[in-house]
Amino acid sequence: MAYSGPIDLEQLIDLASLYANGECPYTFFAFPISSIDEHGLPENTEAQRYIAAVQTAGVPVGIWLTSPAEDTGYAAVAHRSIPLLHRTIESLTTNGLYSDSFAADLSEQLFRDAAGPGG
Repeated sequence: MAYSGPIDLEQLIDLASLYANGECPYTFFAFPISSIDEHGLPENTEAQRYIAAVQTAGVPVGIWLTSPAEDTGYAAVAHRSIPLLHRTIESLTTNGLYSDSFAADLSEQLFRDAAGPGG
């Protein structure tokens, strides 16, 4: 199925090869791998919009599904992009598009939802 969501799949950087070459990606959003779509993206629309907002601002973002953390995928950047990521998130927050705790709060919600009732 063709992907028409907000994240530009063509622009995603390859974090698995980055990690294989000894650089641990710098993560900024976590999500359960059990709830990804056929493109390896979190199914949650708000998660996709957040990642897309960072990507659209010019930050080279990748999706890391082979991290050492069990059942956890990440939106992440290479270390050289950390300052740009921080400036971008600060701008998204300052402009009122997202709260300071948006990524952490949504990540927690996604993991709670994936665990199911009582999880």
